[in-house]
Parts: sequence; structure tokens; C-alpha cells
Amino acid sequence: MREDRRNGRQFYAHTYTGDLGLGSHDGLGNRDWDVVIHELGPSAVEAEWLDRRGNEKPECGRFTLRPQAEPMAVYETVRELASVQRPTAQDARGLSEAAALLPPSGLLPTLDQQTDPRETHEAQVGFWDRYIEGVMERVEIAPLDMQADAEALATLTREAFPWDVAPARTIFEDWDYTAAVDDVLTRAGARILDAELSVPVLLDLSGDGFCTAAATMPLGTDRWNVLAGLPYRAWDRAVAEEMLVRLSDCSRLGPVQADRLVRDWPRIQEAAAREEAQAEAARTAEGARAELEAILAEAIAFEPTVENYLATNGFAAQDIEIDRTDMRAADIRGEYRLRMQALRAEVEPALQDWLAGQIDMSDEDLLADDWKTSALAIDKCGLTVPEGISDSTLSFSINQACATAIRGYEERRSELRCNARLEAWDDPEQLDLMLRVGTGPTALDMQDTSLAEFLCDFGDANDVAFEATGFFTTGYELTVTSLARPESGTTASFEVDEAGDLIPTEVEHSLGGDLSGLDVQARMRCLMRPTQRFCEAPPE
Repeated sequence: MREDRRNGRQFYAHTYTGDLGLGSHDGLGNRDWDVVIHELGPSAVEAEWLDRRGNEKPECGRFTLRPQAEPMAVYETVRELASVQRPTAQDARGLSEAAALLPPSGLLPTLDQQTDPRETHEAQVGFWDRYIEGVMERVEIAPLDMQADAEALATLTREAFPWDVAPARTIFEDWDYTAAVDDVLTRAGARILDAELSVPVLLDLSGDGFCTAAATMPLGTDRWNVLAGLPYRAWDRAVAEEMLVRLSDCSRLGPVQADRLVRDWPRIQEAAAREEAQAEAARTAEGARAELEAILAEAIAFEPTVENYLATNGFAAQDIEIDRTDMRAADIRGEYRLRMQALRAEVEPALQDWLAGQIDMSDEDLLADDWKTSALAIDKCGLTVPEGISDSTLSFSINQACATAIRGYEERRSELRCNARLEAWDDPEQLDLMLRVGTGPTALDMQDTSLAEFLCDFGDANDVAFEATGFFTTGYELTVTSLARPESGTTASFEVDEAGDLIPTEVEHSLGGDLSGLDVQARMRCLMRPTQRFCEAPPE
């Protein structure tokens, strides 16, 4: 019988013909590999390889041939075992043993020789990926408060990774699986060391299992930590010397691997230092993330109040340096900055109300001729940015608050001036008299307004004084004099029509001027000639 491994799972067999008995062997003599039968039973044949001279090859060991199920059934069984979604160590052993008995694909029906092996292989890959993920999850959540917890974690990894349970017979014969086991053991060891506990042996490679694993560990690899079951951070000279002794006791490739370990010892020390530096960096990063999370939690707890705004320099985000490679820290910092930005937007209405409350102008100040050119109005209503706050939101809010306050004060000023004018009128009842005022170019564009409304219908650009005589007497006159140009004035005469409305009959301007450019002149024209164009504004 001859084994020719190709692609890891393909085998070819030579057929033995003739009677079988103890000591029988295929003696054709024209092959490099022959076999000798040692035991022959109804359910198994135990044999051993011979070299071309007919000598036994003890380094190869004996093997046993047993009857197997139909090839299709074996493949189906392996796929079924590989379908477990949360595999246990027992599931892993069952699959490993079943997969070792997979027959060559050439024994399958011709049409199934492509699909069945491929589907079976994919199912096994998925199984081992899930298995590794499950073990890693348990490693991550294992408590580590005392040394007994470290021992329990070591028991977990030892039970999860026996040397002979793997996708390819032993733990070292599938490179991807070896790397995955290495990751789990490294993480388990790191957690134990970070908890300041002693690291127990994390992989149970004892007796023949150690020697078999050492023999199958590919030359030129750096998986000594897996073979020892200890992360490099936990290695010292004692660990290395013990490994040398154990390797020397292995007959197959033991001395070779021992020599390799001696050569690799400097690299192992470098790896230990590198892992320790990485652990220190991880601790630093974890501390930075914890600090960031605390700052974020504080920001989330903030209410968008003016008090908090002022206490935090305008909800200014702290300038926090992070490791650019730490994506989690970057995410936390991003969330923090967005939260502070949202707080600045949320506090804006309350901030403007608070700022408006800081502006104080008395009625006397509002009635002053220069009220709007005072320092209070020019310099953002006297509002200043508190020291230490450079938030553009505050500057905008100050401008908005001042503009809002000025609009309010304008309304209050108009109200005060109107009240003053109305209070100066001799007969309050006359204020209800209606005037007919033109609002457009035709006779139909008229508007009825009371005398009170007329007296108060002047803006800041037309600051004027009123004097009325003769109302409810034989003549009705209203004199309007510009306070800006005292020499200018306008006198309007009125008649009362049948409906009791005041109709202007004559308008005279003083010699000093005609109030050109002032709205009062246009209004006088409207009183005199309501259908004239430019009734609402003076002609250019």
C-alpha cells in the first residue's frame, strides 16, 4: 500500500492480492514503500510500513485498517457534524475524528467527486471558525479576580485545544488553525497577566502529545508559545530550559527542534518584550478611552442651560489627543464633539432670552433724541462675550439679542411718544375723529383713520411736534413742525363734512422750507390731494 498525499486529502492505494496472514507483506519489491501485517482480525488489520529492503520503519509507526461506511455516507456524516452552530469541545473532537476517516474523493460516484469534497471542506471551515470564535468569547468574559480564576481559564483553553483535535489531525498541521489557537492563547495569557496573576499552562501537551506536536510543528515557525502553552510574556529561562529537556526526550525530530529553540531564544525574548510593550500601550489606550467615556457621559448629562453654557466656556469641546490608530477612541471623541455641538444649538433660545434680560434702557433714555446712537445701542447693546468663551454661537446670540431688544425698544419708544402726543391734546374726545387719507393714485384709494392714529403715524425719520387749534370751532388747523429743522413747518386746515369727517382744505408751508424728503410732507399732500400720485412718499 502506498500513500501519495496531494492537496492534503488525496490518497492512492495499491491492491494486495493473495492470502493474508501474520507477517505477510506485499513483496513485489519494485516500490519504495511496502507493508507488513502484524495483526489480522475480522474488523481490523494492523500493519507497518517497510522500506525497499523489507526492513520495518519504526519512525512511521503502525497503522490500522478498518472497514468503513460507504464514501457518500462518510461525507454526509462529516457535513452533519460540521453544521453545529455553537460547537463544544466534544463536538470538535467528534468532527476531527470523523474527518480523519474521509475516504479519497476518487471513491465517490463520478458526478459527486467535485461537489461533495468542496461542500464538506467549506462546512468544516465554517465549523472551526465558529469554534474558535466561541472559545474566544468565553476567554474574553471569564472573570479574573483571583488565581483560581486564572486556573479555571487555563482549564477552559486546555479542554478546548487538545493536541489531536484540529482540522488536520494535530494542532500544528493546519497553519490557519494554529494561528487562531495562538490568538486565543495569547489573549488568555494577556488577560491573566494584566490582572497581575500567574499564567498557568494554557495548552495540555504532555507525554506523547507533546512529542507528536513538536514533530508536526513546521520548521521555521515561531509557535513556541503554542507548543509550551504559554504566551511569550510569561517565558523566562526556566521555561526555555524545561522545553529543551522535553524536546530532548522526543525521539522523532526532538533534537532538531531543540536546536531550533536555542537559535530562536533571542527572538523569543524580543517577542516577549514586544508583547509587554503592546500590553502597556493597550493599558494606556484603555485608560484614554475610559477618560473619554467619562467626558462623554458628563456631556450627555448636561442640560442646555445658560449656567452650564457659561460654566463650560460655551459648551466648548475639550481638545483631547488620542491615538490615531484607536478607532474606538476616535468614535467616542466624535460622539462627544457632536454632543457639545448639539448643546450649543439647543441653548441658543435660552441664551438670547438671558442676554436680552441684560439690556436695560429706561423710558427716559428711549425718549432721548440720540437713544439709538448711544454706546448702549452701538456696542451690541452693551453685551460682551464672557472671558474664555470663543463660541461663535454666543457672538451670534449677542447680535440677535441686541437686534431683538432694539426692535422691542423701538416699539416701546413709539408707544411712549404716541402717548405723549395724545396726552398733550386738549380734548381727548377729538382723538376719535376720523380723517380720510389717500393710499393710492385714485380717488378710490382712501383710508379712514382716526386723528389719534394719524398723530402717532410717524416714524423716527419724521420726528415732529403737533399743535392743534380750533377743533369743534369755526376753523380747524393742525400745525406740524419738524424737530430736526425747527424753521420748517406745515399748517393744514380742515373742514368737517356731513359725516363728521375731517377733510383737509389747505396746506401751507413755512418760509423756512417745505420739509423736503420728510414723510410728513407727503402725508400733508395726501391730506390735501388724496388722489395725487406719490401720495405715500415725497416725489424725487
